[in-house]
Amino acid sequence: MRRSFIPTLTVLLLACIAAAAIAAVDPLANRRLAALRAQGPGGLQRLLDESAATLAKGPQPNDPAWRRAADAIDAVAAQRDAWASKIYWYTDLEQAKLAAAREGKPILSLRLLGKLDTELSCANSRFFRTTLYPDPRVNKLMREKFILHWSSERPVPVVTVDFGDGRTLKRTVTGNSIHYVLNADGQPIDALPGLYSAGEFIKQLNNALEIAAEKPTDARLREWHAAAAQKLEAGPPAAMVEEAFAPEVYVLARAKAAPPPNARAAGMRAASKGLVEDPLVRALTEFQTSVAQDTIQNEYRLHRQIHLWFAAGEPTVRAFEQLNERVYAELFLTPRSDPWLGLAPADAYPALEGGGIAQR
Repeated sequence: MRRSFIPTLTVLLLACIAAAAIAAVDPLANRRLAALRAQGPGGLQRLLDESAATLAKGPQPNDPAWRRAADAIDAVAAQRDAWASKIYWYTDLEQAKLAAAREGKPILSLRLLGKLDTELSCANSRFFRTTLYPDPRVNKLMREKFILHWSSERPVPVVTVDFGDGRTLKRTVTGNSIHYVLNADGQPIDALPGLYSAGEFIKQLNNALEIAAEKPTDARLREWHAAAAQKLEAGPPAAMVEEAFAPEVYVLARAKAAPPPNARAAGMRAASKGLVEDPLVRALTEFQTSVAQDTIQNEYRLHRQIHLWFAAGEPTVRAFEQLNERVYAELFLTPRSDPWLGLAPADAYPALEGGGIAQR
């Protein structure tokens, strides 16, 4: 017994020593990542260069070395899946404004539900980081022409379906996201609501870059937005409609008086995420088609309304947070006044104690 106990004790002591060594290394690694993040895009590029050989293998989430490299890149970039997009995001608007003033660039500010550096951010933001931002054309434009910033509107609702046999299905539900183009003072220049195709996203960003370069007066900005709204009045071109809705006939929806917002109506404002978040009542269709549908909806209805707000000189367009609050309330139908995002309507009876609502 004594002979077998000694080796066992030795193994335990060695394990404790190894654990202590790992614990000692981790703070050093975390401090290095924090230092790289503080260096801005240059710090991210250094880490990407160091990790190039590991990343060259492509996504290997079960490979510990690849996972460590990817997690480190995410931490410095402040974005989940940054190994693919390789772009750096500010999370402090004041720091972004300083960088914009220093580099003479406008700010591209993403507002989303949840956080861009976590897996379960809102569905549109997941499409951004996995399909839109890694597109070489989009990526080059974002990295070279803008200072990038993101902020969270509110936590994203997460729904878990428990099948009762050990299987669960987890999804986010409702919510939307928007890209704002701001000048170095943080004043809005334009806003792109929801998900766009890569080509249309590039077109809209280039349009915003042109007006931002003018450093427009309020009158000039109103004029620019009025002209943009006028171009959208006739609706999308036939080829664009055919791509998105063929063989269906698309009828451009006009804003009408609507009942109080609810989650179903809010979900209809973003076709792509609806396909993911509502699999029980809608069949999945080709992702490219749904993006084309989103593009038409977002550009010819929601973006046009934003143009009209700017063109009218609405006070809300002069301040980032005020404009954002209006977008979420009137366009996305998820106002801050509703903490339940339309998922707990007062007139619905769920036959559950307390309406099935719990608050911590």
